[in-house]
Amino acid sequence: MALEMVDRPGLWPRAGISGLITGLDWAAAAALRPAGIAADAWAGLLAGVEAGVIAQVVEAAERKSDNG
Repeated sequence: MALEMVDRPGLWPRAGISGLITGLDWAAAAALRPAGIAADAWAGLLAGVEAGVIAQVVEAAERKSDNG
């Protein structure tokens, strides 16, 4: 659910020429917290989503650099 909520343009700042995702815009993502979910629970979900997305971005970048 958290991934679906934050899978939208503007919530994932990018950097550098390659445009790699640098992390989650936490202020914007916090504003998307669904009613009925505690702020600390939402933060925990977002942390897990951010870690997973960053791990995938790093893995994809490593594969790309390995393949030239």
